[in-house]
Amino acid sequence: MIPELFFICFPDTNAPIGGIKQIYRQASLINQLGGKAWVVHESGDFRVGWFKNETPVIGLEELKQRGMNPHTDVLIFPETFHEASTQFAPGIGKIFFNQNAYYSLGIKEVNPQFANGYGDPELFFHLFVSQDNEALASYIFNLPSNSTGILKNGIDTELFAPRPREAGGKELEVAYMIRKNPDHVSKLLLICQQRGLLSRARFTELSNLQEAEVASQLARARIFLSFEYPAGFGLPPAEAMASGCVVVGYHGQGGKDYFQSSHCHPISYGDWRDFANTLETLITIAEHQPERLDSMGAKARRFIEANYSLRAERFAAEGTWNQAFAAWERWKAAR
Repeated sequence: MIPELFFICFPDTNAPIGGIKQIYRQASLINQLGGKAWVVHESGDFRVGWFKNETPVIGLEELKQRGMNPHTDVLIFPETFHEASTQFAPGIGKIFFNQNAYYSLGIKEVNPQFANGYGDPELFFHLFVSQDNEALASYIFNLPSNSTGILKNGIDTELFAPRPREAGGKELEVAYMIRKNPDHVSKLLLICQQRGLLSRARFTELSNLQEAEVASQLARARIFLSFEYPAGFGLPPAEAMASGCVVVGYHGQGGKDYFQSSHCHPISYGDWRDFANTLETLITIAEHQPERLDSMGAKARRFIEANYSLRAERFAAEGTWNQAFAAWERWKAAR
């Protein structure tokens, strides 16, 4: 039996947060695979609008009025909802959709209550978005192997694609985001200014943009700077690779699954000299041999297409959700 799934997604925000997009995507995939899934918002009138979606949504009050059945319904919480059973529907089976295992002990400071949440007897399965995060949480909380699974993040390689040559192709543009490690961004840009790089390439900050706008910017950029901190996966560098960008920077631990030196330039966290020196080398190559960077970017795109396509996401989701449903049946039988 496949339960009806309710993905808790609080607070209601239209900020471009990759984890929210993945909640919507997984709920959509469940419906595509023949199940029923909803994204639960605080308000029934709210829907995230910075990316295209037709995902079913339901408000918290409507869900409360509907009621929940422990034999047919499952609640899915983000990893930061550490007191799920005391706040929502006691007696209902629960899953953690853990998109950042580095939050498992607290977000900014250590919070033992986060760890306590993993002892919830109604929590029967843990979903992760990278091998790194699954291994970390499994080690910390001694999770049984049959209670964990990985949901692969899929990249829309039709949306995130390099701009065709007939439309202008790639330009000597360096794109970056400042939401992660903004102090590192500022310091690297200051180093670039000191080295004269800001006058040799166009540096473009990507912030508060719709998904299609980000894709358009990445389509023309040759280089993308990654400032990821410890996280679950790190969507922007993967989307940049799909867009044919040469990616330089931090993998943020979870990104180790795809951030490989065969097709990008990993930088040790905080090594600003190596970061700036690598970028300077790439700008020099772009000035004299732009086709070399195009070749590097094409290799990165092929890797994403082969390993993180929407088809690969769907295939992985089907297998992992079947594991979760089997765990749910075991949990019900044991109660």
